[in-house]
Amino acid sequence: MNKVSHLLLATAMTALLSSPALADTFETKRCVNMGNALDAPNEGDWGHTIDLSNFAKIKAAGFDTVRIPVRWSAHTGPGPKYTINPRFAARVDQVLDAASAAGLNVIVNVHHFEELNTDPDQHYVKFLMIWHQVSRRYASRPSNVYFEIVNEPNGNFGGNQMRAVMTGAVQEIRRTNPTRILILGGEEWNSLNTLHTIPKIDDPNQVYTFHYYNPFDFTHQKAEWTHLKNSGTVRWGSRSDRAKLNAEMDKAARFARESGKPIFVGEFGAYEEAPHKDTIEYYEAARRAMEERGLSWCAWNFTATFPLYDSDRRKWDVKKLAALGLSPNGVTYSPAKKRVASQAPKLKSQSVDDAYNALRSRLPQDGILMTRPYVRDIGFYGDAKVTPVSDAGVPGGDAIDIKVSQSQYPWDSAANAQLSTPIKRGDVIVMSFYAKALRGEGKINMAGVQLNREPYDNVLAKPVSLSGDWTQYYISGRAKQDYAAGDTAYTLHLSGATQTIRLGPLFILNLGSKADMSKIPTYP
Repeated sequence: MNKVSHLLLATAMTALLSSPALADTFETKRCVNMGNALDAPNEGDWGHTIDLSNFAKIKAAGFDTVRIPVRWSAHTGPGPKYTINPRFAARVDQVLDAASAAGLNVIVNVHHFEELNTDPDQHYVKFLMIWHQVSRRYASRPSNVYFEIVNEPNGNFGGNQMRAVMTGAVQEIRRTNPTRILILGGEEWNSLNTLHTIPKIDDPNQVYTFHYYNPFDFTHQKAEWTHLKNSGTVRWGSRSDRAKLNAEMDKAARFARESGKPIFVGEFGAYEEAPHKDTIEYYEAARRAMEERGLSWCAWNFTATFPLYDSDRRKWDVKKLAALGLSPNGVTYSPAKKRVASQAPKLKSQSVDDAYNALRSRLPQDGILMTRPYVRDIGFYGDAKVTPVSDAGVPGGDAIDIKVSQSQYPWDSAANAQLSTPIKRGDVIVMSFYAKALRGEGKINMAGVQLNREPYDNVLAKPVSLSGDWTQYYISGRAKQDYAAGDTAYTLHLSGATQTIRLGPLFILNLGSKADMSKIPTYP
C-alpha cells in the first residue's frame, strides 16, 4: 500500500464507529435487477439494451424497486479527474428518469469495477472520483433514489483497506447528499457470511446488503462463466435444502437485529439451465423466507440471464412471478397447489401471500412483517386445547380450533409468541388476524402486543367479539417507548369465556413512525 493509501486509510478509519442507527425511509420490499445492460462494457455488448417502456410493466407486476447496475469505470477519462463520459451519463439519466416516472424506487450502484478488486491501490482514487461526480449529479433526485456504494468486493479488495475506501466514498457522498439512503455490503462477493465486514459508520441512513446464490452448484449449474459450465443437472427442494435456506435467513435476521440496520438481499436467483420446476420452488421458498424475516429482496434478473421476462417474446415467466408473489397484472398469487373447494367464494383463490399483500394495500404505507403469519407458527400457553384443521374459507386453507373454559383470569390461556424485531418509540404497530366463533361467546378479552415480562404493559390492545363468520380483525397503536428485540410479544387472551374459536393467519406489521393511523382499518 502506498503513502496515499495509508493516508486514506488513516483518515477514513476515524469515521468507523460501533453504534449504527436504523434507516427508516428505505421503501424497498420487492425489487428486480436490470442487469446485463449498463453493467456490460458497453450497453448491448451482452445482448441486452434497456427498453424504457418495460418499467411500466415492472411496476404493474407488483415490484416496487429496480436496481440499476452501472459500470461507470468503463466510461471515464484519464486521471486525476476521471471525468465520466457525458453521453454515457445521459443514458443513465434517461434510465433513472423512466424508472422514477413509472413510480419505482431506484438503486444505482458502482458495478463490475474489476480493476478495483484486482489492484485497489491503483484504482481507489478513480472510485472516489466516480462517486464525487455521481453523487453531485443525482443530489437533487427524490429520496427514493438510493446509492449502493460498490457491488461485490472480492479478490484483493477487502479487509481494512476495503472498509476505508468504502468509508471514504460515504464521506464524499455525504457532502452533497446528507440524508440519502446508502447501501453497503461486505467482502467476498457480498456474502451472507461477511456481513460483519461492512464498515460501521455512525450514519443513520444506511442499509446493509448481501447476495444469496446458495447452493451455488444449483443456482449456477451449467453457467458458462463458472467452473460449473460442464456440470450435470443439480436438483433443489429436499427437506435439508429448505432447512439450510431457512437457517441462513435466520442468520441474516439475527444480524439485522444485532446491527440495527435493515437488510436488503440485493441479488438472488437461479440460472436458466437449472430445472424449471426446482427453480420455481427455490424462488418461492427463498422469497417466503426473506419476507417472513423482514428482509427486502431483489431478484436477479429482469431479462437476459436468470430471466423473469423474455424480451424476445415480450412475456413474463408467470410461474417465476407467482413464486415471487407477483403476476403480470399486479394481482398477486402463489404457484398452483391442490386446494379444497372453498366454502367462501370471495376467498377461494387466496393464499396467505394474497392475504398479506391485500393487507399491505389497505394500510397507509408498507411495513416490516414482525412474525410468521402461518397458523402452524402461532404459539400458545395455558390449558387451551388446540387442534389444527382445514378450512377453505380462510387464506391458506389452514386454521386452528381452540377450545377453552372460562378461568379466573382471561390470560390463563392465550395465543402468544415473542416478537424478535425491535420497536422504536413512535412506531405504528398493526395486528391483523382472521377468526370466527364456533361455540360459546367468541370472546377475546385482549388482543394486541404487550411487554414480554412483568408488568406486561400493553403496546396496543383491544377486546374483540367474534362473529360466526370468518372476519379479518385489525388492531393498531403507536409505541410510547423503545423496545429491544424480544421485549414484546403478541397475545390473544382466550380464557374469558367457555368457548371454541377458530383462528387463521395472524400478521403483525411495524409501519414506522410516519404512518397515518387514521387510514388504518378498524376491526368490525
